[in-house]
Amino acid sequence: MNVKIPIVGIVVACIAVAGVGAYFLMKPGPEGGEGAPQAEAVTLYISESLTDNSTVLIWSQSAAADFASYTVYQSTSSGALGDQIATITDATTIALTVTGLSPNTTYYFTVRVNRTGGTYEDSNQVSVKTLQEGEEPPSWTIEGVVIPGGYCDSEVVELPDGGYRMYYGLDPRTYPENINIVSAVSSDGLNWTPEPGTRLPEEPRAAMPSVIELPDGRWRMYYNSSGGIQSAISDDGLNFQAEGLRLADYDDINRVGPTVIRLDDGRYRMYYCEGPTQPTVIGNAEGEQQPIWPDNIKSAISSDGLSWEIESGIRIDGTKPLFYGMFTNMIGTPDIVKISDGSFQLYFLAGSPEMDEKGVDGIYRAESADGLNFSNMTFLFGKYVDEEGREIITADPSVVKIEGGWRIYYASDCGPYSTGISSAVRGPI
Repeated sequence: MNVKIPIVGIVVACIAVAGVGAYFLMKPGPEGGEGAPQAEAVTLYISESLTDNSTVLIWSQSAAADFASYTVYQSTSSGALGDQIATITDATTIALTVTGLSPNTTYYFTVRVNRTGGTYEDSNQVSVKTLQEGEEPPSWTIEGVVIPGGYCDSEVVELPDGGYRMYYGLDPRTYPENINIVSAVSSDGLNWTPEPGTRLPEEPRAAMPSVIELPDGRWRMYYNSSGGIQSAISDDGLNFQAEGLRLADYDDINRVGPTVIRLDDGRYRMYYCEGPTQPTVIGNAEGEQQPIWPDNIKSAISSDGLSWEIESGIRIDGTKPLFYGMFTNMIGTPDIVKISDGSFQLYFLAGSPEMDEKGVDGIYRAESADGLNFSNMTFLFGKYVDEEGREIITADPSVVKIEGGWRIYYASDCGPYSTGISSAVRGPI
């Protein structure tokens, strides 16, 4: 089942203007007030809806009181503003289908917010390379549930002798008194055999595992437990001994959802979510009060994997809405991947209270040359209907390289319960 959906959960209509299709929101965003976006440059994203002659752009809505229009620019040179391809005077129009592009060509796009007083702000610039002529668009194909039951927060690692081990959590909705981390093994990544016991029996309420193989062959797990992000060590990847607190919560801020990668210089970088323990209350599109938990994805650096130094800045800013009128209710469970050209890709879930009652929109990807400055936020896939007719919500991505492409494991939810850990596959990224 292909699930390439450029915008999920938004009612849109499309018109064609000089070769450009503009998607218009049919539900207006909020009029401002506490919690509304600040008047600043919009954030530009790209969708995976890509052909040999078109692409889709998505941006957050400007909240400028003196908004006049958006101007969309297209260039074939990085850093150059290029040609104006569309002017949009409706502030609630936050997506654009650009057509008439040439095959196998890299384009650069910018969205400018024009104000009535003559000032303006430019968005970040994103790059898109069109497909070769006749090439099929890339897509994620849903493979279905691979581990059924009340589970979430999967982390998949390759084993030295071949095959895979998945670490995953017991969903607290299903196991409220028995939260811990369990595991399963597989030779092909699709057929999994659960392993007996829990990986951290002495650590009640351990959750959100990230596991990395160390140079000496041991395994270190980072996970959430009381007080913040903890770590544990294991000789065999099954029996872990707690090592203590690595990054502590502070004041009313939680640090959760670690993912760790070993860098070429031997250091380790951890990406994690940081957000308030109490929600911010905003007014939604219907004027109702809506709680949100605006998280950020941040990072820390370590020479030994035990002592961590917080790095300055924010890797993914969750305080900005992905879609205006649909404030970010959740951004989290990141997974970092280094690809063959040496750059990094960060996968994460993002959601908003407008999308559905669970506040989960879907899975996104961001790209970075240095692992610190991320751009090209790309929506991969979100809700879909499975073979049993259930609407499935996707979250908690874990990405592994496979022959000829990539596989994402993710928590698949249906209404108030989890259907288990599912997977999707696609060709080269």
